[in-house]
Parts: sequence; C-alpha cells; structure tokens
Amino acid sequence: SEEGHRNFPTHNGFLQLIGETQLAMGNVEDAKSAFQRSIKLNAKDKDSHVSLANLYFDIGKYVYSALSFGDVIYLDPEDTEARYMQGLSYFKAQEWGRAASSWEDLLHYKPDNEVVRVLLPQTYYILATEYNRLGNPTMGRQSFKNASLLLSVFILSISSSVAAPPSSPTNTLLNVHRDSSSLGDTSLCSCL
Repeated sequence: SEEGHRNFPTHNGFLQLIGETQLAMGNVEDAKSAFQRSIKLNAKDKDSHVSLANLYFDIGKYVYSALSFGDVIYLDPEDTEARYMQGLSYFKAQEWGRAASSWEDLLHYKPDNEVVRVLLPQTYYILATEYNRLGNPTMGRQSFKNASLLLSVFILSISSSVAAPPSSPTNTLLNVHRDSSSLGDTSLCSCL
C-alpha cells in the first residue's frame, strides 16, 4: 500500500489501507494520521471516516469518536450502525443529551433497535438526575417523563410481540416492570 500511495498520491484508498495496516501493527498515531490524510484527499470516502471514528472509540476519545461518526452520518444518513455508535460514544463521554438525541434519530430509521430502546430511557433517567442535581427541576421532570414514556412504549411493544427467551434483557426488564406494577409502583426508578 505504501508503494501504491507513492505511485498514486491522489488516491485515498491506499492511505486507508496504510491506516488499517498501521492499526493492526499497533501504531495508533500513524493509523490516525493515515486516516486523516485519506479524509483530506477525499472527504466523501465513508470508510476512512468509519475507521477514524472506530479508532477514537477504541482509544477512549469518545467525543472525537462521536464527531467522526457524525461525519459518517452526514455522508450516509441511513447508516444505523454509525448512528448507534455516535450515541454510544456520547453516552460513554457522559454527554447524555447528545446521546439521547443521537439515539432518538436512530429510532426514526430503525425503530426496532432493542438495545437503544433499553438505553434511551436510561439516558433520559440520567439526564433527569443531572438536571435535578444542577437545580433545573423543570428539565428534570421533562427528562423523567421522556424516560417513563419511552419505557412504557417499549414494554407495551414487548408484551404484544413474540415472547423473548427467559434470560434475555428484554424479558428481565418486562418482569421487573410487571412485579413493580403489581405492587402499585410504576415509576421509572422501580423499573430500573
């Protein structure tokens, strides 16, 4: 790939390959540099953006990862994996509002994404706690309502669909909700 890049310096595919090779050898900085140069040569190449976003995620630079996945989404708005990873990156960076926004967008494209349908209410619950902690109870109540609504919709969709395996997270969440409902407590806190 080095020789290919020398022979065809304006073709970003060789830089992408160089980056993948450097990453496989453990040379993270060289890989990052190659992916960035590949993007500079052709900003519309989705693969280079995905590689750079995954690299940032793997080294724990979650905000950079989320921003890079945002570039992927800009190039391909229907890429649901990039939308999920953007939300997960923001979640790991403790950017709760941005994680929620990313995952809400994902659910427009893929409403049956079970992982996001579990994580999104939890994210709103965290947002509610943070807003309340920071002295903004109005936003805290709204976030809590969002979490409760999403959790209710999720549980209703589960109960109307084919039964999940007994040990699945979906069934566990449904059983916890049923148990707490029978006690008369249907708040989000009791479901989580």
